[in-house]
Amino acid sequence: MSEGSSSGVDGSKAADDNIVYRTHFKFNAIYVLESLPDGELKTGASLFDDVIHPQKTASLEGAYIRFEQVTSRRKLLTVLSEIRKNARSANHKPIIHIEAHGSDAGIQLADGTIIDWRELALIFAEINEACQCNLTVVAISCKGWFLTTSLMPNDRAPVAFVIGPPGDMTAADLRAATEHFYSVLLSRLDFNEALAAMNNHVDYGSWPIKPATAEVLFCRVFRAYVDE
Repeated sequence: MSEGSSSGVDGSKAADDNIVYRTHFKFNAIYVLESLPDGELKTGASLFDDVIHPQKTASLEGAYIRFEQVTSRRKLLTVLSEIRKNARSANHKPIIHIEAHGSDAGIQLADGTIIDWRELALIFAEINEACQCNLTVVAISCKGWFLTTSLMPNDRAPVAFVIGPPGDMTAADLRAATEHFYSVLLSRLDFNEALAAMNNHVDYGSWPIKPATAEVLFCRVFRAYVDE
């Protein structure tokens, strides 16, 4: 399912002083990739149908949106390859939203296959290069934050921005958080306000879903390199 064509959307309004992540954030495409077993609540599909699609129709004319059920490794790699091609040929600056089970090892696809964070980081780096460092990954899986631990000092930046929970969260809590995030982001185009809404406007240190820029990721890589 897809609609529209590419156009720029800037979500980089001024941040509150107590929010440490500030970025010039642009996107013109949203890809929702869902890989959940049969019998489970399809949170990615409902997010797309109930939040992203209506907001796109109302206020994001010209943006590209797409939902994909990714049930296998082959399907995931095919879709990610298409996103990379679209970044080059259609100038997409994408948000890739992943709905799947996860652990510190990686994400688990609907068929039980595990794709480790390291492999995903390398694939995302190719997409990020193709879109000139404008890739945002929203990893809505338990421990989606572990993407940030998979980098090596000589890697290319896998993302411009990554958002994910460091620990376990229920499907209902993750669904509510992403609804708040996209409702604010797509209606107000205010990225920092969307992150605050995603985390119920609690103090930043208590946020259950964490963001990080590429610069922050590599600061952490360098710190780990020095420590070791």
